[in-house]
Amino acid sequence: MKGFSIAAVAACLLVQAGCESAPARDDELRAVPAERILASPAVQSRSPARIAFVRDAGGTHPHFWRISIDGEVVAKIDKAEFVVLAVEPGQRQFRIDMDRDPPERDFRDIVEVTLAPGVNQVYRIGSTFESKIQLTRDPLAKMPR
Repeated sequence: MKGFSIAAVAACLLVQAGCESAPARDDELRAVPAERILASPAVQSRSPARIAFVRDAGGTHPHFWRISIDGEVVAKIDKAEFVVLAVEPGQRQFRIDMDRDPPERDFRDIVEVTLAPGVNQVYRIGSTFESKIQLTRDPLAKMPR
């Protein structure tokens, strides 16, 4: 019976680990194609913030994920892709959700940020072992090219 319990726990951990995404390596990252960049945020500042959204490689979500800034969908991103956008400084809301209608509550994340003029920030889009979408600022990441 003890052997069965250990095997069951190990199987559960392997299934959960398969749902968690991992950061894409530099050599596998590619830019979001132009046809999936749907809008550019309105920018009037002479020193806009530059924001990179980088989606992890792997994970189990086969769909594109929508990136919204202040309620406007600006891009659809696939695994191991990135997009860099100029954004007006100030209070902003970033939202990531699956490209499906209606979007599922567990498959979205919303982050409120205050952007200084001229700042460069990288946000990692991944999924947790519970298969939930997660948007986190990565202060150590380089701006992708």
